[in-house]
Amino acid sequence: MGHEMQVSTYLKIRTLAARARVLLHRASRATQTEKTQRSEFYLNMWSRAAKEIGATVVQTNGDLLTVSRDGAEAKLFRNYTDLDGPVTLRAAGTKPLVHEVLRTQSIPTPDHQTFSLNRLDVAFKFLRTHVSCVVKPAAGTGAGAGVTTGITTRQQLINATITAAGHGGELLIEQQIAGKNLRLLYLDGKLLDAVERRPPTVIGDGKATVARLVRNANKDRRERGSNAAQVFLSRDLDLERTLADQGLSWRAVPEAGKAVRVKTVINDNAVADNVSVVDVVADEIVEIGRLAAHAIGVRLAGVDVVTPDFTTDLITSRGVVLEINTTPGLYIHEGNRPLSVAIPVLEACLNQSQGKSGAESASQFLSVAAKGI
Repeated sequence: MGHEMQVSTYLKIRTLAARARVLLHRASRATQTEKTQRSEFYLNMWSRAAKEIGATVVQTNGDLLTVSRDGAEAKLFRNYTDLDGPVTLRAAGTKPLVHEVLRTQSIPTPDHQTFSLNRLDVAFKFLRTHVSCVVKPAAGTGAGAGVTTGITTRQQLINATITAAGHGGELLIEQQIAGKNLRLLYLDGKLLDAVERRPPTVIGDGKATVARLVRNANKDRRERGSNAAQVFLSRDLDLERTLADQGLSWRAVPEAGKAVRVKTVINDNAVADNVSVVDVVADEIVEIGRLAAHAIGVRLAGVDVVTPDFTTDLITSRGVVLEINTTPGLYIHEGNRPLSVAIPVLEACLNQSQGKSGAESASQFLSVAAKGI
């Protein structure tokens, strides 16, 4: 009992330290720069969309925008809209609940198990039955916060648990599915875009360490702003695990021309890493994504799919629906369509303010985009 208490105290102390690091990171200069660049991107995106549909935008308070047209009014905050209510948002942000709801609809999801810092035995048991796992906070976070991939050992699991617990008490361990990461964007059941989200990489020159290459990449992101990326690459547990899977470390010097994956958590990638695949993604995957969004009851949904082959159905490829994002970042779609996805979303927001359906907004968008206008 004494040994167990010592272990428990040790884990709690490390978790408190992890939470302190989260707070420090949020207050860091890099994070503030990211917020500024994100704010500028969404202000510009919504302003362009409003101009296209004859609406006006007023920046009422910080990132809070008011868009008006012909008596209709919509409130926007970066990628947040009023299309889905707070209860829906909260439910959809609870990952174990989403998994269970999707499985009742026969939609494939990764094997998973909830656990807590005090019940590591549950996670250890799950790890023994899977080749590689992912640990993440079960709710209340987004953008890959607190997520660690490539977990294969008990010590890695402990470290990943502490990282995730820095963001919340309820945790989730999932089977890691190999494959490509696909984001499907739906509005009222209509597919607006499909993007393959490739992992962030750096290219070796035979001289610089991975650390130097990452710093150079971040310098480029800082100088080019949202034209390059929305976030900076950070040295965290996911980065360490991703490098280790390639036989590399933070101080390794990759050979010239070698592409090195620096993160498996896809949210840290760059603009160039997001490639539109709307014309080639299988109809069966599009339909599965639509059913997933409908099962959760969301109007605006970013459905994340992991599959080795997005040109065939998930059963054949052994792919899964990974998550449903109810406040999907529209950033990854803006460079991949002839018409901004912000336009139908904004139309839907204005229509909702007048009690109208937003479904026709998505239909209009698809018909115009199909013509390449």
